Amino acid sequence: MEGKILKFAVYGKGGIGKSTVACNVSVALAQMGEKVLQIGASPKVDSTAFLYGGKILQPDILTSTRISASKANLMACIKEGYAGVMIGESGGPEPATGCAGRGVAAALDLTVKYKTLEELGITVAIYDVLGDVVCGGFAKPMESGFADSIVIVTSGELMALYAANNLCIAVKELLERKPGMHIRVAGLINNMRGVDREEEIVEAYAKRLGVKVLAHIPRSGVVQEAEEAGGTVVEKRPDSEQAKIYRQLAENIRDNKDLVVPKPMDLEEVLELIKGYSQPLDKKEVKLTPMAEVIESKQDWAHLGRKDKARKLIAIYGKGGIGKSTVSANVSAALSRMGETVLQMGCDPKRDSIATLCGKLMPTILDTMRGNDGAMTDELMVSLVHKGYCGVLGMESGGPRPGVGCAGAGVMESLKQLEQYNILDRYKITFAIFDVLGDVVCGGFAQPMRAGYAREVYIVACGEVLTLIQINNIAKSIKKIHDRGIDCACAGIINNMRGVKNEEKIVEAVAEKMGLPVIMHVPRSQTVQDAEFYSRTVIDIFPDSDQAKVYQTLATKILHNKDVFVPNPLSLEEVRAIITKLE
Repeated sequence: MEGKILKFAVYGKGGIGKSTVACNVSVALAQMGEKVLQIGASPKVDSTAFLYGGKILQPDILTSTRISASKANLMACIKEGYAGVMIGESGGPEPATGCAGRGVAAALDLTVKYKTLEELGITVAIYDVLGDVVCGGFAKPMESGFADSIVIVTSGELMALYAANNLCIAVKELLERKPGMHIRVAGLINNMRGVDREEEIVEAYAKRLGVKVLAHIPRSGVVQEAEEAGGTVVEKRPDSEQAKIYRQLAENIRDNKDLVVPKPMDLEEVLELIKGYSQPLDKKEVKLTPMAEVIESKQDWAHLGRKDKARKLIAIYGKGGIGKSTVSANVSAALSRMGETVLQMGCDPKRDSIATLCGKLMPTILDTMRGNDGAMTDELMVSLVHKGYCGVLGMESGGPRPGVGCAGAGVMESLKQLEQYNILDRYKITFAIFDVLGDVVCGGFAQPMRAGYAREVYIVACGEVLTLIQINNIAKSIKKIHDRGIDCACAGIINNMRGVKNEEKIVEAVAEKMGLPVIMHVPRSQTVQDAEFYSRTVIDIFPDSDQAKVYQTLATKILHNKDVFVPNPLSLEEVRAIITKLE
């Protein structure tokens, strides 16, 4: 390719596999003769690990240029990875402080200021961007001077398609606000998750958006094998079918001229589209009790509960896609059956925290305020306290319009309204759960801890290497907030298992090194997917299942817990050494 640099961004929700896709495409393009630069536009700094022998690239741009934003300091952050791919990580603010989106924007601005692409002779630039939070900062790669197009990694799962729809809304919003911009959507990548009729769902979804599907990538153990070996599939298993798919995808992206302005849908349309194709994977037929009846369900596990109903406040943090909302909602359901008056507050722009408690996605604080010229009233606030399964009360903070504003500031505004209207006292809440996005522990997403809403923090993790590295940022945030004199510490880790080899031992070893207990190992179970197909919790529609008993046990442990710990964050090398030893 001569002349103009091909510049595109890979977006997708946390846990969807966008970094795996980006790294494999980078290697494939490099093997086709392109000079590739991949920049991780996320505070997690793990985008380029599998181009760098499985190691986290250090230093990141923000860390290196924080004192002196010089060209020399910037270039010191750009290293050569496998197949000659040049790699860099934007980095982010110190955990629990600053704005992660602005951090990404600042790092990328430096690459333009010092003409990094031209200096390195780059022909293809790839920005790998966190897609859970499409605030102003994380939309930066869409602005002129960075990516000319975006590819969206999704699957047939509801929340992956929801995130993809938000990204399309961001593109549309940016073009309306800044008519001189040229950002377009190149297409969708279906990184499959085993959903029934998944290819059909994603094809129909793409058609409704007016975009093409660039690839259907099947699930394969080859991916995990390659990443456990510290590399990409294209490097480690070049003759595999999976490698051929990545190489074809790279060609499709490079040669694609059909860039479009998408036609986003309403979220309810997305849900209806999926349900038109889907059914639970094990084909269970479930006779659903109407939501109006389950709201009034009996609190029949009172013998497991507390006599002392002193208010208890906890936060559950975890990276996108780790299952923290599934854990939170099932714990809330179980606690209510134990006699607690429960409030679950979703602190995440995706507004999916309480969907399974209420049977559907519910209106958010921020959306409601926007519809009322930025104002809140007592009547509006009361309408946003949604009653769900067994009387659990739920609220969603929501977030800014995709592509603009600050998602963390949205969480802060919602907590301010919670306090101003005295919700905890008004509804005599005895147990409050704040379900918080943990990919970006900036000042806003740390607010439930900083403002005293959560003395006990639980971290949802699994045995995957990048997840265990990510929980370090959450641990750093907790320690920093505790050291400032705020009554906040960590109660432990919840291992929401993914089927990694020796997963329990790995998580136990990492937790022990961090000075934290593992509260529960939650096994993988198809029962969870079956329940969520119906927008319900396991506790609600499969109350006699083994998985329901796991959540009941977890809720009992959390309810009666009195111990908290100040975590000892580990170095990246320490985490990797533990995993390598036990794999």
